[in-house]
Order: sequence, then C-alpha cells, then structure tokens
Amino acid sequence: MAPHHTDVHQPPVTTPDPPVVVVFRVSRGDLHDVFALFPNIQWSCGTVTCYAHAGQHGAADYAACIRSSRPALPEEYAALRAELEAGPCRYRLAVRRRRPPVGRQP
Repeated sequence: MAPHHTDVHQPPVTTPDPPVVVVFRVSRGDLHDVFALFPNIQWSCGTVTCYAHAGQHGAADYAACIRSSRPALPEEYAALRAELEAGPCRYRLAVRRRRPPVGRQP
C-alpha cells in the first residue's frame, strides 16, 4: 500500500497589521490646516510622527501640537483619513481624541 501524501505547500497564514492610533487635529489661526498625529510612532527623540496634505510625514512635538490646535471633526478629517488609508500608506487607523495611556493600544 502506498503512503498517503498531504499537500504541505499551503499558503502562509497572514494576520492584518494592528491598527495605528491617530489623533486628528485642526491648527488654530487663519489656515485651519487638518493634520494627523501618530502618538505611538516615534519620529526622533522626543517627537512623534505627524502627517498633513502639504508636507506629508514629519516630526512633531505632541504636546505643542495639542496646545496649538483643536480636535478635528470627522467631516474635517475625512479627506486626510482617506488619504492615509489609501496607497501607498494603507494604514488601518484607530482614531482617538487623545494619546492613549502608556501600555494601552487600540
């Protein structure tokens, strides 16, 4: 009797990337620019990653950005969110109003 063979070449199981915490804000002043802060993605020492239509990704002082802006409304950040969720970024976003406490994720 011939041995029973099974297909050992199955595709690898992939899990989706975890959601990325984002805080959408609107700058105060004349321009009212909408920008995104990624409090859990460090850019460099003491700064976090931010994103805006103009300028794209960059560094930001989280506390200073919070002081000089206000929370963005969903209709204000809809276009920026769509841009971040589309290519090439393709973020899975977890929108928050503020930075999550240390040790807590989306």
